[in-house]
Amino acid sequence: MVLLFHYGFGVPGGYVGVDVFFVISGFLITGIITRQMEKGEFSFLEFYERRARRILPALFVVLIISSIGALFVLLPSDLERFAKSLIASLLSVSNFWFWSQGGYFGSASEMAPLLHTWSLAVEEQFYIALPLALFLVYRWAPRHVFSFTAGVTVVTFIAAAFFVSTRTPEVFYFSPFRAWELSLGGLLAVRRPPAVTSKFHRQWIAAAGLLLVVVPAVAFNEETLFPGPSAALPCLGTALLIWTGMSGDSVVRRILATRLLVLVGLISYSLYLWHWPILVLAKHAVGQDLGLVSRLVLGGLAFVMAFLSWKFVETPFRNRGRTSGRVLWLSTLGAGAALAVASGVTLSNGGFERRFDPQVVTLDRARARQAFRTECIDYRPRVEAVSACKIGAAGVPTLLVWGDSYAHAMLPALDTALKNLGVAALFVAESGCPPLPQAVVSWKGRENWRCQQFNRDVMRLLTDSHRLEHLVLAAAWNAYAAEDQGYKLRVAGSDTSEDSLKRGLVELTYDLGEQTAVERIVFIGQVPSYEWSIPTRMLDANRWDVALGSLTREAWRAKSEASHAAVRGLVGSGAFQFIDPSEWFCRSGVCQYADQANLPFYWDHGHINSRGSAFILPQLEQGLRKVLADQGAISLRASP
Repeated sequence: MVLLFHYGFGVPGGYVGVDVFFVISGFLITGIITRQMEKGEFSFLEFYERRARRILPALFVVLIISSIGALFVLLPSDLERFAKSLIASLLSVSNFWFWSQGGYFGSASEMAPLLHTWSLAVEEQFYIALPLALFLVYRWAPRHVFSFTAGVTVVTFIAAAFFVSTRTPEVFYFSPFRAWELSLGGLLAVRRPPAVTSKFHRQWIAAAGLLLVVVPAVAFNEETLFPGPSAALPCLGTALLIWTGMSGDSVVRRILATRLLVLVGLISYSLYLWHWPILVLAKHAVGQDLGLVSRLVLGGLAFVMAFLSWKFVETPFRNRGRTSGRVLWLSTLGAGAALAVASGVTLSNGGFERRFDPQVVTLDRARARQAFRTECIDYRPRVEAVSACKIGAAGVPTLLVWGDSYAHAMLPALDTALKNLGVAALFVAESGCPPLPQAVVSWKGRENWRCQQFNRDVMRLLTDSHRLEHLVLAAAWNAYAAEDQGYKLRVAGSDTSEDSLKRGLVELTYDLGEQTAVERIVFIGQVPSYEWSIPTRMLDANRWDVALGSLTREAWRAKSEASHAAVRGLVGSGAFQFIDPSEWFCRSGVCQYADQANLPFYWDHGHINSRGSAFILPQLEQGLRKVLADQGAISLRASP
């Protein structure tokens, strides 16, 4: 199921296969532990040896071969990230590592060869916590094992349901939010429900269970709010299948017991390990999306490797008669140490840059997110004057820059321009959050609660300060005005993002005039953005002869019409100034994305880097000088 999802074979919600796996794993492992503890035969050493035999040999084989493949096809920065993810996998914390790198469905994660190890980390953390927890329960409250397991299920499910809309990445990756799926299976093991003796009822319950698994796999997609209540469907379906399977025969049970599906079940662990690095490394190798035939071939290769891994790695190591404990620990510890050393060498050598020519290395490094004043973006505590970023000249700040990650990308230019103008300023920014306190911001159907909190804090900062007379607003206005890029704005009284942007700006300027000391506002438009990552496309052009493409001034103006119209409605007096970066980037009629040395101005599709910031500096300084030097301009409170 997960393979069908990852390979694009028409199962957009196939990621629920991981949830199915968690329930089954919880059922099996909890059953093993409780049966042995009830008999007084449980041994931590034997338990962890069995888990090591089951998981580590095949995992290490895949990690070793994936590392060799990565050395041949990954660019230096990608190889460095691979090495870090490899270390995280060895430490069973890759779920936390990939959480720190962005969401599961992000473009960066989708090109990470070891992304799938996040679920193994969750399971391994479960293996550490569960035996210890059950040991304590059996020792101090042996009659309450079921109550304890049920309590874990209920509490962690409620936590996942409560936080999934506001902390989606954490709920997806963190094991405490996944614990209910594993403990749901554990409930069936701790206290088996009464058998479904009626064949008629058993048939329908089994069919319902299968539907609860299959329908989400087909109906869910990347925009489904998941996990949480939606994950309950495949998890309950799996529980029903386990229940009816223990109760007796059914059509569904016979289907699942066919030779082909039994074989898939036998090799499922190895198949899960192999399918993702094969696909991702192939994408890196060819530098483009893979067609149907290529994906079918790679899927077939994954099955072949999985079968070989199951037969020649999994089976021998799981058999104590064929592989002793000494051989198991020596081989796994040796492999783990070798992989750790290889990762360290890779990182200390900068991802082995010498494998590529200098131009490729330069373009590869240009893809790194700008690291200038990273403390100036994505505030978690309350925004206050004492903690806000100070930029520009020394002295008491009289200007505030308020924006999102696009504003932060301009920070080097803004800092230099304000220093040249002798103006001290504060800078506040939150990724994915336009400076519109009245707007509710959603990303792919999920409300971004951080935006409202952040913008309220900024307004409080402006209200409490009597020295901040100038305000600079900068953001990805086009992305917020259009509803085809994942964002959606809603301001009370507006039905579209475009109207919400207009109304939000009007209400913001009114509130600023009524509640703050702000006299004048500078709107900085969005820099031209592209359908593709500029440095990545330049890399592809260098390595694979891929056409670069271009963006004309007219095309960008058409894309910007909605957001520019919202700003033009306000720029009617001296209280407002509009700086349009496209006038600088697109002076020749075609928007410029690189300098004379053919080095990109961007680190992705729309965020400028230090070169782009230096390029736009003269225009920003000129626009800011015009506002700051015009002491006779009409103030914001005098504007109609």
